[in-house]
Amino acid sequence: MAAAGAHGDLDADLVAAGRLSATSYLVGSVTGVGGHIRISGTLHRMKDARAEARAAAEGDPDSLFQLVDRVTAGLLAADATEPHDRLASVAARTTHS
Repeated sequence: MAAAGAHGDLDADLVAAGRLSATSYLVGSVTGVGGHIRISGTLHRMKDARAEARAAAEGDPDSLFQLVDRVTAGLLAADATEPHDRLASVAARTTHS
């Protein structure tokens, strides 16, 4: 997986991800909402750019790393396909990472 759009040039980032043989890429954002921050991410497949998973979390700015963990766990859980992955998906949604 490659993180796309970090520098605001999604096309260039996708070219770089392709060179790395990435199978998916992540587009995300962090915004301020009334004294809180909201982190969101969408996982896309390289082959067709289809959105495979979406996740978001909102909280206090001092909980940044916990919010990133929640978004990451949500994206990985939504992308689970194997039976043992689905069990991990349940765990990711119910416990702290």
